[in-house]
Amino acid sequence: MDLSLYEGSPVLVQGESPVQRVLGEIMSSWVVTVFGFNLLMTTRARWVERIFGGLDKMYLIHRRSGVIAAVLLLVHFGTVPRHPVFSAGKPMGFAAMALIILGIAFAAAPLMKRKIPYHKWVNGHRLMGLFYVVGIAHALSVPTLIAQLPIVRTYVFGMALLGCASWFYRAFVFRLVHRPAPYTIAKVRRFGGSVVEICMAPKKAPLEHEAGQFVFLSFDQHSPKESHPFTIASAPTEEELRIVIKASGDFTSDLVAQVDTGEQVRVEGPYGHLTQGHFGSGEQVWIAGGIGITPFLALAHSLADSGKKTKLLWSVRSKDEAYFDDELRTLAQGSATFDYEIWQSNEQGYLSVDGAGGRETFRGKDVIICGPSAFRDSLMTQLEKAGTKSRQIHSEEFAFR
Repeated sequence: MDLSLYEGSPVLVQGESPVQRVLGEIMSSWVVTVFGFNLLMTTRARWVERIFGGLDKMYLIHRRSGVIAAVLLLVHFGTVPRHPVFSAGKPMGFAAMALIILGIAFAAAPLMKRKIPYHKWVNGHRLMGLFYVVGIAHALSVPTLIAQLPIVRTYVFGMALLGCASWFYRAFVFRLVHRPAPYTIAKVRRFGGSVVEICMAPKKAPLEHEAGQFVFLSFDQHSPKESHPFTIASAPTEEELRIVIKASGDFTSDLVAQVDTGEQVRVEGPYGHLTQGHFGSGEQVWIAGGIGITPFLALAHSLADSGKKTKLLWSVRSKDEAYFDDELRTLAQGSATFDYEIWQSNEQGYLSVDGAGGRETFRGKDVIICGPSAFRDSLMTQLEKAGTKSRQIHSEEFAFR
């Protein structure tokens, strides 16, 4: 770009560096772009989910890009020259920046996520779209070089419109278009004090889903204004929807202890790409860590539809935590293509590629992993070192905030 073209711009004040001005506005255009896409991700649109390879992957990118946008915003604030003429856009810009930075720290900082209850975290995070709108109002209220460049102006304003429209859709239209399906809890089965299995009967037409997908649930008697993601453990051919929940926070602990038959549940979805349609056509190895067994329960019941030779390794702390052992052994005994094995870490140590038979167990096969992030990341690293190609390793994110 020839910066000398801007020397005569009415936007520049005497003594102002065109380089500094252009750099500051480039940062602002990137902020608008990143936040625009971030807000698009919150719409949970199926076509957007396909682009990112699943809603879980999309939310991971959403978190990371939010932090990147915050850095770009700070660089913009520190770089763009201060125009001496006061306008309403100046306080709006500072307020938008401060609120966005605080909002991202509130949403992304590990300490905040541990200390703040989920419902307060969600409600606070929803304000980010409003802060973005204030930032766009700031950009429209101050003189900029971008406004003098038709192509750049069209792009930046287009991204701003995308972000604002996405926020408006998620805040005011989404619930009108995506009405959750009503279900009633028909059966409850508790395992110890930390895990509960619930089966829900549809009040209308049952939800259509693929094995391996997840849904967002709102429990009318437990924080009805919140929705939380849970993997579907039942096969698509079953009318009842089965969910397995492990106590891992205030909300899930209350559910495990208190949820009962007859309660009403609203189900939104399904989402996720941990499904057979997104794996290869050859043999597979499934690896589950603890409660990460839930998608494989649905997938195991659906094996007859695929005919693929599959081995499931379920890593648990002890045999007492293998709550679905009998169910999976029965499926394995009745199938010529499904093999199942438990790995007890209290006796065998942590599950590893070498402990599971080495690279020959995984050679040329698609490997699907579901479990805590440390468990998943360790195995993915070991698999890649053992020669498994990254495109043959599939996983799902556990954390959504």
